[in-house]
Amino acid sequence: MEIGTAGVDRAVDDPLADAEETRLKQASMLLDLDPPEHTRLGQRVSRGFTPRMVKTLEERIRRTCERTVDAAIEAAR
Repeated sequence: MEIGTAGVDRAVDDPLADAEETRLKQASMLLDLDPPEHTRLGQRVSRGFTPRMVKTLEERIRRTCERTVDAAIEAAR
């Protein structure tokens, strides 16, 4: 029996891959929840998206987007 290593290879190449995958799964789980669980967790998560918090993240988000777009353009050449 062969054990797949694609996930392991990806994690070795990109140590943040598993963390990102986990965050995406958790986000989708929140969307699938019904009240009162959705409400309780949504209130906690919403604290991270206040205008002040978003403003502090704006430059980091901008740099990340620029790098992503630049890499996509370079890959398409």
